[in-house]
Amino acid sequence: MSVIKVLPDQLINKIAAGEVVERPAAVVKELVENALDAQATRIEVDLEDGGKKSIRVHDNGVGIHPDELRLAISRHATSKIAEVDDLDNIGSFGFRGEALASIASVSKLSLKSKRRDLAASARQIIVEGGNIIDESETSHPEGTTVQIKYLFYNTPARLKFLKTSETEISHVLDYLTNAALANPHVAFRVNHNGNKVLFTEGRNNLTELVALLFDKDLASNCFTVSKVQGDLMVSGLVANPEVNRSQSRDIHLFVNGRPVKDKMLIHAAVEAYRDLLMRGRYPFVVLFINLPGTMVDVNVHPAKTEVRFLNSQIIHRLVIETIREKLITSPWIQKPAPAQMQAETDCREPKFNLSLSQNSSPPAIINNNDVISHLKAQIDETAVVPPVKGYQTSGRKIPYRDLKIIGQFLATYIVCEGVDKMVLIDQHAAHERIGFEKLLLKYEQGGIPAQELLVPHNFDLKPSETEILKQLVGDLKPLGYDIEHFGGHTFVVRSEPVLLMGKVNVRDLMVDLIGDAIEKGCLTSIFDHLHHVLATMACHAAIRANHRLDISEMQALLNELDEYQLTSFCPHGRPAAVEVDKYEMERWFKRIV
Repeated sequence: MSVIKVLPDQLINKIAAGEVVERPAAVVKELVENALDAQATRIEVDLEDGGKKSIRVHDNGVGIHPDELRLAISRHATSKIAEVDDLDNIGSFGFRGEALASIASVSKLSLKSKRRDLAASARQIIVEGGNIIDESETSHPEGTTVQIKYLFYNTPARLKFLKTSETEISHVLDYLTNAALANPHVAFRVNHNGNKVLFTEGRNNLTELVALLFDKDLASNCFTVSKVQGDLMVSGLVANPEVNRSQSRDIHLFVNGRPVKDKMLIHAAVEAYRDLLMRGRYPFVVLFINLPGTMVDVNVHPAKTEVRFLNSQIIHRLVIETIREKLITSPWIQKPAPAQMQAETDCREPKFNLSLSQNSSPPAIINNNDVISHLKAQIDETAVVPPVKGYQTSGRKIPYRDLKIIGQFLATYIVCEGVDKMVLIDQHAAHERIGFEKLLLKYEQGGIPAQELLVPHNFDLKPSETEILKQLVGDLKPLGYDIEHFGGHTFVVRSEPVLLMGKVNVRDLMVDLIGDAIEKGCLTSIFDHLHHVLATMACHAAIRANHRLDISEMQALLNELDEYQLTSFCPHGRPAAVEVDKYEMERWFKRIV
């Protein structure tokens, strides 16, 4: 019979580590938050092998008193709260007193520190698997250095669940990017395997910080926002709607300086752009919500990325109003940006410039018959959207060229008349399907033809995206993109697919593909992602909604639809065409019962 007993502290710490320490990024988060709580203005992070082999965090904060070094690695020991009432008004990042003890229990840890206000020597403590190995005086500048080696070395079950170094470092850099955005007054220096991967200067300038962490073009398309309502304040940067993503990863939210993931706040940010972005696209936003500690609960989860608000409806509305007021008064609302105007001009060619001369010679690539057969199976299994009452999605092949074009509705839908029916065509979805089929056909024939650029062009990515694209550039060559890492966070584009020349912003496409890779479990092969990669490429090149077409352009689009199968659906499975038959329409108007 099992006996109830109190668990030893070492086992308790390992259990707690499962909540606090999931991967190297969680360790970096806890150590950096300790440095910020210690009033550091300079934080250095050095990692090896994605943080799996070594993590070192050094700061110039106030340091730890030499008599408190042992307490620092003890469970539930903290300098940040003292009584129950303190939980109602937490001003620090950490407060549980669990992190260092949990980390020390599953790694080899060394902690060195010197108090800023003491003449006493610095001290260090060395811990392995939760056991103190050594404690002694040492030489160290003012501040603290924590080094973690061989994370999870004594918990093989957790160690085997760590991902590749590229995946782990991308998670680390995602956190550090948010930490830098939340603390523009702090200088960050981050190195991975001896290479500088992120740095900021601590100049307390948010726009300058976005230029450093992302790119200068993005920063130049961002505008400051600020709104105060009683004790609530919302401020930050919002980007031109033309700067958008396929995921919500670039909606950066901070509550009282703490990076958070909150569905309500994400919804508010997206809602503010509701009629300026296509469905499924997300804006770039850096938003700070400041409010009294009594109005928010950050003690929801050990990771402290989830919060609860006392009155979420008021905050939701204030976020929308803050962003919306800037959007409706900004220049992009009155007229399209030059890049958009150029893209729209290109798209107005009758064949939408997706045709390719038959004498183009594709580059030689590996045999991909298995990839193509797998891809066709994926297409055949595309989910059909359930029909809505009053019309039906066109699951069967429609003879598009025989339809009579009536006109365009909302500069988005082509209205056509067939035999005893009306057909509505989503111009973006239809054009996306055409582009996808052409890309797939060329890939099946041996490779998507590429055009070498006379003048290569550069683009910059944020640190976490840089590490992933460095792994993907080789896989992109069969798709027509010759992209080379140029150093730092810069890449140079040397060739583009002939089919997409002048149609696609390469940086935006790469950001979407990287986001998809992360969402799907990070780095996999072209074989696994080929359908989605080609669909995303076609989507970026396709004519957009809210774009006026003349009759000849609409007819050209219909003619091209007849050349391919499955054209009633876009490659993502959305309907490209729906039908309303005569019988249904007459029922609407009560001509028949």
